Amino acid sequence: MRAEIRAVSPKLHEPRAAPPALDTDPAAFAAQLHLTAYNPDASALLGRPAAVAGLHAAGVAVMAWTVDSDTTWNQLDALGVDGIITNRPAELAGWNSYAH
Repeated sequence: MRAEIRAVSPKLHEPRAAPPALDTDPAAFAAQLHLTAYNPDASALLGRPAAVAGLHAAGVAVMAWTVDSDTTWNQLDALGVDGIITNRPAELAGWNSYAH
């Protein structure tokens, strides 16, 4: 797997979540690595909301990190993300129960 990642993006030294800035074409990047999920920084994703639809069209789940604000949870929910990575899991679970 590391060799595949380095072949696509030599600047990445280890497998990890997507870098803070989104790839130029997140769906193409995900396809090259045969990813089933793409985990971008939430602020980068909010800056390019169309990336969610592009990834979903490619069959890739989108899970934003690290989001600890209910305001941002609402924004990401409106974009249609599949999951949210947080330092506040109990609060997110309560928000999710109330919001849905």
